[in-house]
Amino acid sequence: MHPFGLIGGLLHGTALAVFAFFVWFAAARAHGWLRLFGRMLGFWLVILAIASILFGLFAPAGMGRHHMRGGMIPEAAPPADNATPY
Repeated sequence: MHPFGLIGGLLHGTALAVFAFFVWFAAARAHGWLRLFGRMLGFWLVILAIASILFGLFAPAGMGRHHMRGGMIPEAAPPADNATPY
């Protein structure tokens, strides 16, 4: 497993979580629709932070599997005995 995917996911997730905290802090001081928008934006940033961390955890485990098998294109099957060309 390559550790840089995990480190990148943690760094991006941490940055998004800190940014979400500041957005929530600013939204707490706002009024009206701006407060609602700030809360929704902060919630969305937290979801993205969690997704970034999960992607950093699970994506490196799946990287490179297709290249080890020779690519994603399946090998051509041999022609059948009774196949007629066009």
